[in-house]
Amino acid sequence: MSEFEPFTHPGGQSEPRREWWEDLGARLAGARTLAPLRRVRVVVTWAALVVVLIAVAVWPLMRTALGAWVGCVWAMAAWFLLARAKTVSWSLVSGVFSVGMVLAPLAALVSARLALAAEVSVSSASAAVVVASLVEETLKLVPLVALGLIAPGRTRRLLVSDWLVLGVACGTAFTTVEETARRLVLLGKPSGLFDLLTALACPSTGTEALECRGISVFSLNPISGAAGEYVMFAGHGVVTGLIAGAAGLALVTWRRASRLGGARRVLARAGAGALVAGAWWMAVVDHMGRNGSYSSLWSRTGGEAPWWPVGATATLTGNGHGRGLLLFVMLAIAWVVDVRTLWASGYTLSLEGDDGGGRWGRWRWRTWHRLPGSAWLRLPGSGWRALAADVVDLVATTALEVRAVLMSVREAQTTRRPGLPTETLIRLRLARQDAAREQLDPPPEQWWRTRVAAACAAVLGLLVLTTVPPLTHSLAVSLGETDVFWLAGVLEGLADVWDSLSWGQKGLLLLVAGAIVVLSGGTLGMALNVGMGLMTVMSALRGGAAFLRDPRGAVRSYLATHTPGEIAAEVALWVLTSLGGGVLGYLGGQAGRLSYYAYRESRWGAYLWRHNRHAWHSYAAERRAAVRRFLRDETGGARPGHPSNDLTDGTHYPGVRSVPHGHADGGPGAWGPGCHHVGGARGAWRRARRVGAGQQQRLATRPALRGAGHRRAGAGLLPRRRDRVRRLGWHYSH
Repeated sequence: MSEFEPFTHPGGQSEPRREWWEDLGARLAGARTLAPLRRVRVVVTWAALVVVLIAVAVWPLMRTALGAWVGCVWAMAAWFLLARAKTVSWSLVSGVFSVGMVLAPLAALVSARLALAAEVSVSSASAAVVVASLVEETLKLVPLVALGLIAPGRTRRLLVSDWLVLGVACGTAFTTVEETARRLVLLGKPSGLFDLLTALACPSTGTEALECRGISVFSLNPISGAAGEYVMFAGHGVVTGLIAGAAGLALVTWRRASRLGGARRVLARAGAGALVAGAWWMAVVDHMGRNGSYSSLWSRTGGEAPWWPVGATATLTGNGHGRGLLLFVMLAIAWVVDVRTLWASGYTLSLEGDDGGGRWGRWRWRTWHRLPGSAWLRLPGSGWRALAADVVDLVATTALEVRAVLMSVREAQTTRRPGLPTETLIRLRLARQDAAREQLDPPPEQWWRTRVAAACAAVLGLLVLTTVPPLTHSLAVSLGETDVFWLAGVLEGLADVWDSLSWGQKGLLLLVAGAIVVLSGGTLGMALNVGMGLMTVMSALRGGAAFLRDPRGAVRSYLATHTPGEIAAEVALWVLTSLGGGVLGYLGGQAGRLSYYAYRESRWGAYLWRHNRHAWHSYAAERRAAVRRFLRDETGGARPGHPSNDLTDGTHYPGVRSVPHGHADGGPGAWGPGCHHVGGARGAWRRARRVGAGQQQRLATRPALRGAGHRRAGAGLLPRRRDRVRRLGWHYSH
């Protein structure tokens, strides 16, 4: 197989309909003006990496805090590599990760608001057990629901492996924000006696310091980051990957249930819905058990689960243990299911190429022939033999993909094309994506079903959030909790950390925040917004703590101690720091495009100056006229209907068809009265010159004979133009 050909639709099917983001991506990919911005993005990405390395080298606290981000990014990348049958790109996965990082602080605000609505403290056992569990496990799925609403076609084409990888990305984004903030608070300046004793008893840096304080530690293991002693919480990445993977398996079950009839179809689809709900509920129970079990099992709720369904679920599912292994099992199931989908579209067999796939292709067919005939065809009733055929196809397909990459590596060494292996991997992924499109989203597309399902999921999420305050309040009443000021203490702790930093450290922290957004797949505008908005948030932490303790008193105190001018200045500063990043990103993009346009025009002008001075004079005159017309239009000096604003340069006459630029025939209509309404060769030549015809067409219509009523050819021309006329082959008499 010298070259891998991507999968294409059979000739009998109509072309698939493209979504708006696909058309936009095609336009942006072909836009030459965006090439400088892509180079700027590469430079900014490398600069962000340098900023992060400097922060890690000179700031021990930042080194420890960024360990959470590094561990989460590695876990996401590891699951991305393990999902062999995926069709999603790294840019999509990293984009979901960036959106999840931005969504995590919003989830914290929603949690605080719901806790206040339930009249409990965020630090209370009732809020930790109910609010944190239900809100976080629900809001983590917002990027997936938004994907179904914005790009329903792409969502329909997701394989089970794609769902699992995107779920891990959503969960690891939450873990990144939570663990980074927790490390900054716990390893920063001690704010109380307990924190001081902990700081004295535990090491100041290193992994031992994190383990002593009960902070999650990450390693090369993709399921690292688990926490808990009595009830194990495997981490947001693992549990959200289980929920998303269950959603992918549920969609496969829902589609295959259409082949059944009667009660079997109803039961199969009900089981698909129960699978997703069960995975989500298991994640919620694990979260509840982790937050409710400190010194012993359910120690914060009186030694028993708050409700019997929670306790029964925790007991049946092993109190959170084995979730990482369960995710690996789900990945193996996703491999087999996705290979069945790819086989049905012809992708797995298309990898064999002209030589039959070599040793692995022959091994696949020999193993298939040992099974009954209906097994490798996956006919109904094949049973476990069809599953065995899927496993054989999985092994052979993986080997053939590795073979294609190794062949591209050898070809890259021969042809000196180092990017060929990466190009081969991208083409393999695009081929799997086309195969998934044929099987899961064939024409005519039914994207409305995906939008309806995503809208139903959003409604269910809102219903879950509405149940949080009453459940939290009922648990708080049973436990006798009344304190509501814990969040204010957290904000004051963060304010102490911010005030203890020097201006250089504060600036480095803002740069690191923007660099993390860029390295996580976010845009430059998002990085500027996050970096500048972080300064506003950190500066207002003490005011936020006072507002949480006494909202009315804080408002009265603020109005009494600030003049209207100071309030307006603070509002303007907030707008500048919060929205200035997006404005700067937009202005930077506009400036980049205008600079590139000016650079291209200047290069063209310099080329004309060196090679064709007469053409340069014409070009400069046209540029000056265009600038004058633009300025008149911007200042309101342009008059509608004026000949100088006529796009056809005055060649259109009322009642006559417009003359296309570059043609001298005048179209089917006749020329109106005027100086160009002259018959014969002279009139044709004037019309050609008037409408801007090409040089060859003007030469064809130029009268070459001298006679009555005609001027001598070449008379009145400058000497330089006469030399040019001689080179072009015009002959005239002196």
